[in-house]
Amino acid sequence: MSAAPGCPACGSPQTREVESAGVAELARAWARQPHVAAVRGEARLAREIRADLGADRVRFLACGACGVEFAEPMRAWSAANYPDEEYGLAWDQLRALELLPASRPLRLLEIGCAEGRFLERAAAQGHRATGLDFKAGDVRAARARGLDAREGDVAALRAVLEPGDRFQAVAMFQIIEHLTDPDALFGDLATVAAPGALLIVGCPSPRRYSRRVPHPERVGRSDFWDWPPQHTLRWGERSLRCFLVRHGWRVERAEHEPYSLRGAAAHVAGLRGAGPRPHPPLRRRMETLRALVEVAAARARGPLSGVRLLVAARREAA
Repeated sequence: MSAAPGCPACGSPQTREVESAGVAELARAWARQPHVAAVRGEARLAREIRADLGADRVRFLACGACGVEFAEPMRAWSAANYPDEEYGLAWDQLRALELLPASRPLRLLEIGCAEGRFLERAAAQGHRATGLDFKAGDVRAARARGLDAREGDVAALRAVLEPGDRFQAVAMFQIIEHLTDPDALFGDLATVAAPGALLIVGCPSPRRYSRRVPHPERVGRSDFWDWPPQHTLRWGERSLRCFLVRHGWRVERAEHEPYSLRGAAAHVAGLRGAGPRPHPPLRRRMETLRALVEVAAARARGPLSGVRLLVAARREAA
């Protein structure tokens, strides 16, 4: 590995390695997921991860100035290898719908719209919504529901929008942690976001309970999905503020997803009991009780949250 590079969020040279993992370890974790294992085996996953990373090992570095953690190599899934995902509207998307003004329709851009669930709800609220996604199948699904969805990578943002298009709101959910060049995307955003535009960013929270309590889906200090080629960046409130201010956005709010102690404990216990032979009922109850104690202890050591972090910012006037 090369010497520690500068921070992609704030540019500070004060970075240090905090953990590393090999391709085999990451492939093993992905192969435990039923929706992935059904179509790809561990050996195939290892080949795909190695091909997309261009390396046998990946490390995470932390910035001493803003706290962001970033991967080296900074490479993500190719479109062909990206694992299929299917989710309903998450907390950050529902919270964003509450933040959009109900009385004033906006020209809205969603980056990473997937099959268009958020776009559909925003359009139902009266907003003129356009979505961008790099997966052709998701774009087709969104268009089939009558939505304005465009196919293209974030690197081609301006290429798929009409010349002179300006948006009063921009949303991205579970996107900013995938980027390999966040400066490039936010440079493009500066050309399409109107002065005073609202920006809503949702990403994994570094305070989430799944990073603080051991379970089988962790690799090192984090959840397996928080490693490349899935995630290249691990943002926190401080690092997102730093990055957005540098790109001309004034942060108005930052919120971490709430969670319930019982719900978090049940989730952790479920992860521990997942597999070809799930725990019997008595063992499951004992695991839930043990997880309840561990989550409560983690909460006593510092702030704890649900899975997601939401940051809303306003575009400064030029």
